[in-house]
Amino acid sequence: MASAPQPNRTNAGDFDRFDVLSRMGSALGRVKATRRLSLPDMEEALGKSEDQIARYIAGADMPASVWMKALHLWPELADRFEETTTERAMQGRQIPLELREVRP
Repeated sequence: MASAPQPNRTNAGDFDRFDVLSRMGSALGRVKATRRLSLPDMEEALGKSEDQIARYIAGADMPASVWMKALHLWPELADRFEETTTERAMQGRQIPLELREVRP
């Protein structure tokens, strides 16, 4: 007979709930920055308050329905979620260059 699931369990093999939530929030924050979205922009798009979106970015529990809506709106979220810690750190150190195109 199978045992009942443990409600406080956070690890199942490679699954770490807090790592997943952190990666989801980090991905959402990077999309926000890349697309130059404001919290009010995201509030309008996702139908959640600015305060709640800030919590999601900080790593709070995000309902699957909100994550799926965000993926639909910003497909690059999936790629951002898969980035390694090293890739995220490297991107955080990048500086955008404002270069003018030189025409011959």
